[in-house]
Amino acid sequence: IFFRREKNVTTPRAMDFSSCVGSQVKYLVESLSPQNFEDNAEKIEQLLSTFGIEACRFLISYLVQEVQSNNLLESGDEENLKLKLFTHALGWLPKTPNFISFASDLIDDLQVRGPGQPANRCEFVTTLCHVLNLPLAVQLSIGLSLCHSHNPDNVQDGIQFLKNKFGEVTSNVLKTLPANLLQHLLHFLSTSKDFTASDQSQLNLDSLRTSLLSLGTSPGAAARDPSKKRKDADTAQLAADLTDDLSLCGIMEEMGYVATSSKAAFSALLEQFPVLSAAQVARAVGLLAMASDGATTTNNQDLHSCFLAVSKSLRPDQPSINPPASTPGSWNTDVFTSLINEKYKMDWREVIKNLDYPGFQLSQTQKGGLALILTMYKRAAGEPVPVDALFGRWKNRAGQLSIFQHLPEVPPDLINWNSNPRTQRYVKIEGMPHGSHNITWGSLDLIEALLDLADEDRYQQCQQVFEKPMRVCMDLLAVGVMQAKPQNKTLQNELIKKLLPMYALGKLTGPHSSLVIPHLVQTCPQTLARGLTM
Repeated sequence: IFFRREKNVTTPRAMDFSSCVGSQVKYLVESLSPQNFEDNAEKIEQLLSTFGIEACRFLISYLVQEVQSNNLLESGDEENLKLKLFTHALGWLPKTPNFISFASDLIDDLQVRGPGQPANRCEFVTTLCHVLNLPLAVQLSIGLSLCHSHNPDNVQDGIQFLKNKFGEVTSNVLKTLPANLLQHLLHFLSTSKDFTASDQSQLNLDSLRTSLLSLGTSPGAAARDPSKKRKDADTAQLAADLTDDLSLCGIMEEMGYVATSSKAAFSALLEQFPVLSAAQVARAVGLLAMASDGATTTNNQDLHSCFLAVSKSLRPDQPSINPPASTPGSWNTDVFTSLINEKYKMDWREVIKNLDYPGFQLSQTQKGGLALILTMYKRAAGEPVPVDALFGRWKNRAGQLSIFQHLPEVPPDLINWNSNPRTQRYVKIEGMPHGSHNITWGSLDLIEALLDLADEDRYQQCQQVFEKPMRVCMDLLAVGVMQAKPQNKTLQNELIKKLLPMYALGKLTGPHSSLVIPHLVQTCPQTLARGLTM
């Protein structure tokens, strides 16, 4: 029995995203030898970790072609390196985010081929598992994937395969299965109409539920998961995440927009967090903001339904939560902010400061992300964001710059530019009328922050931020750049060379240009002297 792709596997969909990555995978597969197998397998796993689902899809599709072309399943050669790698690849399957839906789509793209008519999927999967000697966890993952197929025949084959496996899933075996697999089994068996009371009794559904809900408290939990403290946003880890290592941002990202589809649904999610820090909330706010800028977010209805089922098992006294009537297309920020405020005493200023985390970066071209953050803050805290909370030296300098790129353009009612009068510094030129640009580009703190961010990696981006004030409020900017005292003076020196000669030589005829040099003589004579000699 063989299987093949309905499309040409030499150009699978994964190749569309990077022919270079596909070529690397093919090279590592074709160059396998007993001496380099472990090294090549590790390199392939690194590629999968870096490039995600499409790389995994390409690898498995390519191995499918090799298995078919060389009759590897029929030969049953356990020492064949490609079969061995195929076994490894299927072993990675339960670790893949959204592995059930991913594997289901992959199986739908594959077709079993036997003499005459396509073979029964149940028979084929049974043969595959036997030849490859796959672990029971992987076998059950494949069976669940078949059950979630869009093809009704595949679903029935998957159900039959799972029923055939029930005899192997004893109470002791349940304790060894991964939490993500237990979660999906519990949800599927509890909701499917194809499993009779006898079937559920054979599998011992109560033991399955007990195993799932005791993951965080059983003495062996730590031994089964030595990397317990590692945060994992994989959807399949939801059940394990019901312990103290929950990541609100990770679960929201994997669930998608359905996580905030209603107050009841989001409240059930927040019940898993007796304590929520400002840093945790900041990562969730960053997720919402980056989605507003166009980052891809998908709804995982299966995960959401599964979570609600587990939540109901934990709190059977609470009313059931209905899934959304229609698939939401965006985050409900009102639900998010109102429930965070209801359930926690949150310092939203600290939330803003904790946006300094790895991975946070708003779009350079879209302004929606920053506007969403500021609007959420004002709704939650009842006042505009204090601008000084955005200053200081961030570890994530790219993230801080992505805020500053749009900060001068935000509506004045969303940002408090005078939040700390004792420490904030502003350019004030006697005789120059106060306009809207004075609020932003009159801020020495903003100018200094941008100048300090202009290192080798971000120099051009910082240059571009200064282009608009050079056109609309050059007099104000010239004084601000001269008075600023950044640690990194590279961009400051370039701006001084560009701006100062025009004022010193009287080339500018603006109504307030004549005020600049006298003001610099009074406020920063040494910098003025240095600038004139550049």
